[in-house]
Amino acid sequence: MRRVSCIVMVLALLAGCGGDEQRPAAPRKTAVANAPGAAIPEELTGAWVRTFKRREVEADAFEPGEYVMRLESDGTLEVYFGPGKHDLNADCLGQEYCDPLTATAKGSTLTISETPSCSAPGDYSFTVDGDKLTTKTVKDECTSGRPTIFGNRTWTRRQ
Repeated sequence: MRRVSCIVMVLALLAGCGGDEQRPAAPRKTAVANAPGAAIPEELTGAWVRTFKRREVEADAFEPGEYVMRLESDGTLEVYFGPGKHDLNADCLGQEYCDPLTATAKGSTLTISETPSCSAPGDYSFTVDGDKLTTKTVKDECTSGRPTIFGNRTWTRRQ
């Protein structure tokens, strides 16, 4: 009986693996924030870089080193982290160390979407002064992950 159950399970899995009538899934893109006022101000768009020290990220088990945040005018936000070089011209989802997120801006508040470790969005104030971006926590119920990256941090525009 056990052998029959295993055979049935394998056949069910194989049936779900595809055939000629199935098409490969299209690459998933980051959802874009479409709410009114969601456009990201031009001064905030682009790539920003910050080097995190071990003491800043070890509580969340993140790797220290260079992190890159890329923010597009449509609200697409990608955070590149971890070892190695990051290809900002390639799809974030195709890279091992990249988290695709979304963001909206209203006034000087940036709302960042939920993340794998944070089920609700978080609000951060931002100021841009020349090539420096400073973010500060306004409201974020999440206690790790997103607040470590965005809470009270200064980033430099990547050239």
